[in-house]
Amino acid sequence: MEKLIIIAILVFTISSCASQQIIGTGPIELTPSQQRYHEQYLIKLEEKREGYATWALAVSPTENYAAGAYLDGYRGHRAGRSEVQKLALRLCNEKVKAKDCKIYDINGEVVWKFDSQANKTTQPKSENDIYQGRKIILLNDFTLRWGGKEKYKAKTGDVLTIIRTQPCIFKKSIDCWIVEHDEHGIGAMRADENLLTEGE
Repeated sequence: MEKLIIIAILVFTISSCASQQIIGTGPIELTPSQQRYHEQYLIKLEEKREGYATWALAVSPTENYAAGAYLDGYRGHRAGRSEVQKLALRLCNEKVKAKDCKIYDINGEVVWKFDSQANKTTQPKSENDIYQGRKIILLNDFTLRWGGKEKYKAKTGDVLTIIRTQPCIFKKSIDCWIVEHDEHGIGAMRADENLLTEGE
């Protein structure tokens, strides 16, 4: 589970997946192992990023398992997202008794619909995470990272929403926040209580 295995494939079809809703919806809280797997997947994505590569990550909402896959280069462009998503689902469901894996991430962007009505990436409140759902106001310009790489620069005064707290990739003894920016999406930053807004 800890070791990320990415598989490059030729175009194929899986008829059993065609009629199913493959993007995950509803409440989910990734396990620590699934979070680490997602981080490793994002790092691999950045290392192998090329013009037409297509990536997908599937997770089980009920069991501690996740699986990632990609189609590289021209094959990824020709096949489109659907084929690599089907592969990620197949790899995940092969190891999950409930066969309930759904797509969580496509090309480094979380697509799971935590709120099926609003289609937002904000996860349901965790009793163990006192910061989840809180708002941050940046006091200075700040570069957020994702998958070990710089993702975007947020501006002074920007408001971010904390999705979850987890150990930082660069040092596990330090807490980092996974946050969401309305325009740029998700990113990671070191936890800092001084940035929290009042009354949340």
